[in-house]
Amino acid sequence: MDLRGGPEIKAQKSRQGVRVKSIIAIAAGGGFSLALRADGTVWSWGVNDKGLATYDRRVRKDAWYWYQANWSARPMLHLANRRCAPRAGVSSDIKAYTNLDEVALAVDGVSLGSRRASNRVVTWNAVTLPPGAHHLMATGGGMSDSIEWMVAAPTP
Repeated sequence: MDLRGGPEIKAQKSRQGVRVKSIIAIAAGGGFSLALRADGTVWSWGVNDKGLATYDRRVRKDAWYWYQANWSARPMLHLANRRCAPRAGVSSDIKAYTNLDEVALAVDGVSLGSRRASNRVVTWNAVTLPPGAHHLMATGGGMSDSIEWMVAAPTP
């Protein structure tokens, strides 16, 4: 983006680097940084891993499924928090993103009942899970999604 009003953005790596004399401002963040050059162009470098997929684009994050539940007409169901392993503690909220009206949940084959979706999210609050491996399966509208959660023993 040209901060003087033009539409140009430069987001490329230079093998020779940017001449320090041409930089008039720098903004540094935890994952990436920006440099404003005197000609109005902005150079960026680093990793912005806050998006809807992992940096390598191989794993879609939960936010991607939340948007899909809100924007897609195709029925969908996704149990959230599958990348958080092992889980700490014995009590957790279990969430599913869906555009279905109602979803049922079973943990280790035991039904926790059905819940109606609210704003495309279904939540089972404060589900107590003992330490160890657990199989979660959500079903609804002829669809299903399942994940494995590992719950760590509480620290003394």
